[in-house]
Formats: sequence, C-alpha cells, structure tokens
Amino acid sequence: MKWVAAAVAGLALCACCPAQPASAPPPSAVGVARAEPRLVVVVVLDQFPSWALLRYLPHLPEDGAIRRGIARGSFFERTAYPYALTNTAPGHAAIFTGAAPYQSGVTTNTVYDVASGKSRPFVSDGKHPVLGNPERTASPTGLRVPTVGDQLKAVTGGKAAVVAISAKDRAAVISGGRRADAAIWYDYTIPAFTTSTFYAQSPPAWLQSHLQTNPLQALMTSWRARDPALLARVAGPDDAPGEGDHLGLGVTFPHDLTQATEPWSALRLFPQLSEYTIQLAAAAARELSLGTDDVVDLLALSISGLDYTGHTFGAHSWEYCDHLLRVDVALARLLDQLDRERGPISVLITSDHGVMPLPPQNAGASGRLYPAEIETLAREAVQEALGDSRLVRAFVRPYLFFDPALAEGPDRAKAVAAIAGKLQAHAGIHLAADVREAVGWRDHQDRVRRAIGLSVAETMPGDVFVLPADGWVVDEHRPHNGGTTHGTPWDSDRYVPTIVWGPGVPNGRHAAEVSQARVAPTIATLLAIDPPGHITAEALPGLQRGLTLPARAAGD
Repeated sequence: MKWVAAAVAGLALCACCPAQPASAPPPSAVGVARAEPRLVVVVVLDQFPSWALLRYLPHLPEDGAIRRGIARGSFFERTAYPYALTNTAPGHAAIFTGAAPYQSGVTTNTVYDVASGKSRPFVSDGKHPVLGNPERTASPTGLRVPTVGDQLKAVTGGKAAVVAISAKDRAAVISGGRRADAAIWYDYTIPAFTTSTFYAQSPPAWLQSHLQTNPLQALMTSWRARDPALLARVAGPDDAPGEGDHLGLGVTFPHDLTQATEPWSALRLFPQLSEYTIQLAAAAARELSLGTDDVVDLLALSISGLDYTGHTFGAHSWEYCDHLLRVDVALARLLDQLDRERGPISVLITSDHGVMPLPPQNAGASGRLYPAEIETLAREAVQEALGDSRLVRAFVRPYLFFDPALAEGPDRAKAVAAIAGKLQAHAGIHLAADVREAVGWRDHQDRVRRAIGLSVAETMPGDVFVLPADGWVVDEHRPHNGGTTHGTPWDSDRYVPTIVWGPGVPNGRHAAEVSQARVAPTIATLLAIDPPGHITAEALPGLQRGLTLPARAAGD
C-alpha cells in the first residue's frame, strides 16, 4: 500500500524563493501532526487579484476567513497564472486540473461558431438541459483532463463525495468535473439554484427544500454600505471615475434591486447572493454528510459576486470592498461551522484571475478598446490587402474569426500580416498574433508569447489572438464606457493570492512568485491522494510527504 502525506512547509525550503522572516513561526509549530482531516474545502474568490488583497488586508477583520487563514497557515501573495487568457472558465480548470488551457481544452468562457455566427458558453454541450431552463445546457464534456475531484472519486472507488457550488454554471461544472455528486449554480432566468441532467434528472431534494425554506425573493433588497466611513478611508469617493451604471443600479450607494431593469440578473452583483451561496454550501455539507466518515470529501465553493461587482464598479470601489468584507465574514462563519462539526478541516483559498483597475484609476497608460473598433480595424486591413472586408467575420474576445474561405485559403497569411500591422499600430493593442503560429510558443523565451502559446489549443477556432496593452481593457458594456475586465497576462490579471491551512500545514507568509500550476497538486495533497496522471507540477514549494494524512492510492 502506498501512503501519501503532505504539509506545505513554506518557501523557506526553496532556496530561490526566500520566505519572509518576520512571519516565520517557532520551529515547534512546523509540521506538527494532528488529526487527519476528512473534509477539504477549496474556495475560489472569483476576480480576487493579489493587488486587491494586499490593498484591503489591513482592513479585513482579524476573525474573518482571510486573516485567520493567513495566521494559521501558508500565505502565498503572488501565485502566477502562466497563460494569457485569465478568465473564469480557464481559471477554474487550471485550479482543479493543474493543466494549462491548451491541455484542459478550456480556452475561453465563450465558444464562437463561425458557421452559425453565434456564441455559446463553454459548458453548453447541447445535450444536457439545465433543470428549470431547458433552453440552456451544461456539462463538463468539453474538459479534456480529469479534475482532482475526479481523481478522488477514482482513488476511493466512488466513496468520496465531491460537491461544487457557485453562482456561475461554468465555475460549478468545471470545478466539480465529470464525477461530481453535485454541481449547483444560480440561473437568474428561472430564477433559482439548479443543476443539469448531466448530474441529476431532477433537482436534489435537499436543494429544493433549502430553496423553499430560504426563498431567493428575500434577497431582493437594497444594498447599503455597512461602514461608509471605513469605505471612504480605504477606497476614496463612492462615485469614482470609470464606474459603470449596470442595469440601472447607479454608481453610488444605496443600490436598489427593485429599480434594476433586470433584477434577478442584477442580483449577481449583490453580496446577499454571495452570502446565500455560502449558506447553500453549509446546507450541502449537512445534507450530504460531507466529512462525516473515514473517507475524505471535497467541497469546491466559488464566490462569483466579487467578479460581477468588480467588472461594474472596479476593485478599488466601495462596492467591491464592502462585498469582500461581507464574504470574508460569511466564509469564516461557514468554515467555523464545518471545523466545529467535522473538524479539523483543510482549506485552500485562491482566485481564478485578477482584474485590471478602471482605466481612469490606472497609474500608467490606459484606455478602452471596443469590440466594434477592433472588428473595424481588422476589416479595413483585409479590405486594403485583399479587397474584401467581409472575410473578417467577428471579434469575440480575444479572437478574430475569419470566413472559412479565408481561414483555409492561400491568402490567410497575407490577411494576418495586414491585420497585425493595423492593430499593433493602435496604442491599446500590444500584439495581434496568428493563432497557428502561437501554438508553437509554449516554450518561447518571451513570457507574454509563451503565455499566449499556453492559451491556444490546436483545435481552437479563431485566427488572430488580440492582446490589449497593459492597462487597457476591452469594453464589456457594463455599461458602454464603464467598468473594467481581465483576461490578459499582465500582472494585474495574472497574480492572485493562495492561502492554505489545516493539519500539517506550517505557518508562513511568502512574497516570492510561485506558479499557479502548483495549486491543483496542492489540493490533491490536502486530499491525501496522488494528483491525476497528467499533472507534472509539484505542490506549492516545500511540499513534504510522510507527516500526516494517510490515504489509499489508486489500485489499493
């Protein structure tokens, strides 16, 4: 029998990545064996860049989940995504599979079909209807590699439970993987938390009961700042330049859902939905008996509200700070409850991507790019080069798509060169790269080109990868000329924090960069299993075996 044991011993064990001595614990605190955890909780704070955490960390409550996690375990300030397209679907895939987008197949949030001229969510497979909304479908069938949850199910012969919960379908589906016992998300068109027929033929009884006992209608209230004095001190004016008035919510507190043009959609920005999602995780743990037997279980919880808030108001805003404060307290309440009832538990908190500051608030060169503007420039270039602008079909971030006649024809290289010249003359565009050339950049010496190469799969539709310049954002109409976004290899987008604590995890705070590819093997280590076979990265620096957490290996 093979025994796997682990503890994150900190960057002090990595000579090239020195730990911060001021936070080092006494030697007796490192690697102390404790009771074996039977529940691992992975929390993904959607859109939580390192720069935002470091900005708000002194103002978070000491008894909140984040500061207590840092005090109890290992805090890696700058976990770096190695690829370029730092968005929700690729980020969750990377966290739970350890694979870059070209390996996992999860290259974008949205897939564009040239033949139909329509886009669909990545997780929409056309086969598994969403319960309560049969016009939409969802499954992880596009995921090419197993998740750590899939591996856990295989190692334990299906005895372990894997549960994924989020306000986004792509977050829950990709986190849960192919073998999840439950993948639950919020669908504002129903409106309800739901799943698809890939996971269940009818809504789980425990979910129906929770929705009936805790109706979502109760969340349809105004959002008021809890501590305006703190928010003013930390974030400056409430009405900051560049914030968006999305769905009629306005740009200053209070925000009234009853005045929104689409209230159930607007609810996704509000902290009460995030708090509800966390409460739903507690209900799932209780009703599915997570962490109550001798087989370790996995609870994957993705908090989407920060992302919606950040896109609209920016991560410097009152709204983002207030939302973060509420999530931090609600997470602490959940983790305390799980630890008290099922403890000790192991916890990992990280993010799927960062975000660019609002252009008016960016200290360096910045601005907005508009999809129609990019399409127009590309069509002008092709018109000048080939005499037919219609050969450029669409720009669906980050790709320009060609008409099949051009994509497969002899003039493709000429069109790409013309587009690259035209787009790269724009101050807001760093690079317009031929996708076919970019697949060969995975070992490129230039970090940015290498990041693009890791993002592009050979079978990925799309002809030109358009990369904004650092500080520039592609306008997402939240509303037009407002809000911000992410999805680049620049530092604001690629650096996220990772906090790990639980039995056997030593204390330490580390400022040196570590690869995000180490997060998935770290989750596997907390679960006391070997990671899926495709994972080549090691767990976070300093991983040690032989301390705690015995577990069965595959085939035992």
